[in-house]
Amino acid sequence: MFIGAGACPVSAIKIAESASSEVLCVDIDEEAIRYGTDLARHLGLDDAFRYAKSHLSDLAFAASATHIFIASLVPEKLDILRELRPIFRADCRFVVRYGNGLKSLYNYPLDIDGLKDWRAEALNGAGSIYDTMIVSRP
Repeated sequence: MFIGAGACPVSAIKIAESASSEVLCVDIDEEAIRYGTDLARHLGLDDAFRYAKSHLSDLAFAASATHIFIASLVPEKLDILRELRPIFRADCRFVVRYGNGLKSLYNYPLDIDGLKDWRAEALNGAGSIYDTMIVSRP
């Protein structure tokens, strides 16, 4: 699942292609959904790639997902983690992109203190336009 996929979800497309897995892209923008769906069709990914308007619209998919990505341009990252916590698999990993400090000019920040009930591992984001954190159950 890729929350905040947008109209040109390059990361989600790469996941669908390289991992040969089904990807549910989520975006609140109907135009982004339309363009992203057209792009997936053009790339021949119709069977492995689809869009939804809410991360709560396909609870069965969320419950079976091994990885859930949250894009850096999604402002309510902690709310999404809380909403999905009772649903997702015990071994599911969240890949959360964010930008704190100067990087918040281009990304929504993440309140690291809000992750105290989670296991969180920051990846080295030096030189990147956003930071990435792997979040899972403790």
